[in-house]
Amino acid sequence: IPDLLYHDHKLAPDISRGLVVEMVTKSPAHVKAIIDGRIKKKVTPAMEMGTLMDKALLEPDRFDEGVSHWVRPEGMKFTTTEGKAWKAAHDNLPIITQEEQGDIDGMIESVMAHHKGRIIVENSVKQESAFCIHPDTGLLRKCRPDTRMMDNDGQLPLADLKTTFIGGASPAVWSAHCARMGYHYQDSFYTDIYKDLIGERPFFIFMVVERKPPYACRIFQIHHEGISVARERYRRALDQFQQCKSSGNWPGYSQEIETIRLPNWEIKAFDP
Repeated sequence: IPDLLYHDHKLAPDISRGLVVEMVTKSPAHVKAIIDGRIKKKVTPAMEMGTLMDKALLEPDRFDEGVSHWVRPEGMKFTTTEGKAWKAAHDNLPIITQEEQGDIDGMIESVMAHHKGRIIVENSVKQESAFCIHPDTGLLRKCRPDTRMMDNDGQLPLADLKTTFIGGASPAVWSAHCARMGYHYQDSFYTDIYKDLIGERPFFIFMVVERKPPYACRIFQIHHEGISVARERYRRALDQFQQCKSSGNWPGYSQEIETIRLPNWEIKAFDP
């Protein structure tokens, strides 16, 4: 199904990894605000480039000037009369620079030069939406892996393409980024859905490519310890989501007075 339909909370009112992360890290009230459309996800330039890279690499038939984006003419400034008029006439799609177009081409070349990356791209089903009822709560879960394929050992890898900053593909940096962004929830949530659908749990990998030269590319798996932690937390979040949905009560944060500690760097700043 089209990505716009999949991400529409009214047309596809199922629980996704994004809602699970909001339930774990914030509160049911935040989740309800997203479902109702009262919280709009802010699209950053990095997110926009990531979306365009996804289309360019995985759905090239959907990636073209005038279809997925516009490329700003070289030397054009949006502060001039001509630039303002051009921008107003092309505001229906994201506008990127010629340098950013070159970055997308460079990232594609890097991924396709990676032996395993090329195999994944050339031998997988792209942008597949999967829906499956959770057996314990009755909630309909949904996920949308970038790719799904069968490897030579008969295993089912799911892969997600991620773009990052220079140096973001180093293991230590990517590990911290995974924790901040909740990618371990994506791993456990997606693989559990596919296990319930096909009877076998796939493994999940991230194809990570840096957005600037040399467009370094690496493929990562998350250690099973992190996946187990995420699985336990997201299952509790599903229970809470089901209770909120049944009762119609979506509570926010605790209403008790809570004591907080200042960070160590602030405390130590006053040490003699």
